[in-house]
Amino acid sequence: MRILVVYKKSAWELFSSSKDPHVALFMQESGRDAQFFEHSHQVQKTAIETVKSALTESGAKVKMLYRSELSETVTRGIDLAVTIGGDGTFLETSHFIDAETPILGVNSDPLRSVGFLSACDGPEFPELFTQLSNLPKLNISRAQAIINGNITGPPILNDILFSSPNPAATTRYRIGEQLFRNSGFLVATAAGSTAWIFQE
Repeated sequence: MRILVVYKKSAWELFSSSKDPHVALFMQESGRDAQFFEHSHQVQKTAIETVKSALTESGAKVKMLYRSELSETVTRGIDLAVTIGGDGTFLETSHFIDAETPILGVNSDPLRSVGFLSACDGPEFPELFTQLSNLPKLNISRAQAIINGNITGPPILNDILFSSPNPAATTRYRIGEQLFRNSGFLVATAAGSTAWIFQE
């Protein structure tokens, strides 16, 4: 079995390696906030190691990939994608895989990371993976944006917002013969509409 494991970097990793002197100063002087980020980093690191170890022990061929390195080329030919992070990592990965490839989400830090699309957290993963073939599967439809007859962007698992890049600007667009001027146009799948309801 060929498994691609896509993980996110923790805020600690990103902030600690920042070239911005203000960010570096924040990490040095923020005390309790820095400890919060460092603890979250350790929890996430443990989750990544737990998942990798369980997959390797199963005999699977495992490739680890940081989420910013995703492309259709690296996801081609895999049997399963496992994401370690939260919903953002899961959704970003879904943009690069075909409709036949299953995704299994692992929430890397349930106390600090949103994981509605995750099947488990790090410590739960080894047992869940051994039972994977016996567990129910959920098919979630993805949408595709077509603008002026051309497919635009990746498959959409959650939602797509058509708006001006400037949040204060009016968005102008036409649907059929009707012209609209407003904040934008949001289309959500079943999964995405649930997320929007939680935000309201």
